[in-house]
Amino acid sequence: MYDRRIVAYKIGVSNNNRLVFDTFDEAVERNPDANPLFHSDRGFQYTSKLFRAKLEKAEITQSMSRVERCIDNGSMEGFWGILKSEMYYLRKFTDEQELISAIENHRRRGRFANCELKTTGYEFSHKKQTTLL
Repeated sequence: MYDRRIVAYKIGVSNNNRLVFDTFDEAVERNPDANPLFHSDRGFQYTSKLFRAKLEKAEITQSMSRVERCIDNGSMEGFWGILKSEMYYLRKFTDEQELISAIENHRRRGRFANCELKTTGYEFSHKKQTTLL
């Protein structure tokens, strides 16, 4: 991990290709000169030919652990665990917009910092290999 910043994120009702691809495209657009290492789990979105083509076009190296070994994606797995325990499991949400608002409020209050990820700034080192989350 380079500096643990979240470089892009999207919220959607389904973890599908469109959500992953839009988030990826935003991250690449915000950091055009970056040379990142992309850590992910083995979800269908990240193993598809379409996603591999996106990685190649952006000249990004993918890092993916073996099945049931989330070493490469451990920081994000920890992030989601903390977010769920601090915010999601503590209340009931009546609709999608209420959940999205709670996530946004959690982020604005700086609570994501507890996950050892920074949400401010989008700079990357242009020479060093960095991590795209």
